[in-house]
Amino acid sequence: MFDRLVVHAHVPKSGSGLLNRNVFLRSFTRGETMLVYGHDHGQLARLAGINCAQVAASISRTRLAIGHVPYGYFDGFGRWTIYVSVFDDPVRRFLGFVGSVIANRNATAEALFGPEAAAASAPDLDHMIDELLALEDVQLRQTDMMTRIAAGLPVFQAEKPQAGHLDAARANIGRSNYLVATRDQIPTFESYLIEVLGVPVGGRGTGGWDNVMPVRSKPRSAEILRADIGGRTLRRIEAANALDMRLYDAVIRQNAVCWA
Repeated sequence: MFDRLVVHAHVPKSGSGLLNRNVFLRSFTRGETMLVYGHDHGQLARLAGINCAQVAASISRTRLAIGHVPYGYFDGFGRWTIYVSVFDDPVRRFLGFVGSVIANRNATAEALFGPEAAAASAPDLDHMIDELLALEDVQLRQTDMMTRIAAGLPVFQAEKPQAGHLDAARANIGRSNYLVATRDQIPTFESYLIEVLGVPVGGRGTGGWDNVMPVRSKPRSAEILRADIGGRTLRRIEAANALDMRLYDAVIRQNAVCWA
């Protein structure tokens, strides 16, 4: 049994895919990697809730797990577990989600707004974002995502996190087994992880992932900048991600003094 399990607690639209491509999938083989994506995993805070007896043997052989899972998800299996996350500016992260809606217009946009939205070629961004923020599904699945993951809550839970969850998230990002960086720090963070994980430089690129997509391929998201939206829309996005705004500031302050 391996004595260490690395978990990439993947925050959607935060640049985490770069770590997968540049570090994790070059450092671990397919046979020792568990991909943890899907509805069930997003709805539960602990893996023990999904056929614990059936997955225990698989976990004992796993060295890397990747998925939209919260901090603490793999606890309770007798392994020394290290969690890794990338956080992004909450407004930029949400605008990345909006960009993905536009890129997936024939699927996501139509499901949200109907065929007429899917046929639109030049959406009114402010109106579109207003409509998105009014949807309960978007409120539950696309806002305050970093707080959910860092606090150990189900990623796609039935209610929004509260102030107490922000306290838990702040405490968790300070723990020794939770390595968190911002998207802007990814290049340095990659080098740091390679050193911490003990990945031999000569062994990179031999993980068996060549020409294999570990997750479903998606169209490239349309890039939307703050300058592309109005001030009122910006304030609405910030209000919808109020906990993430504060947690992101805490990560920046923490990394400025104790992450190197």
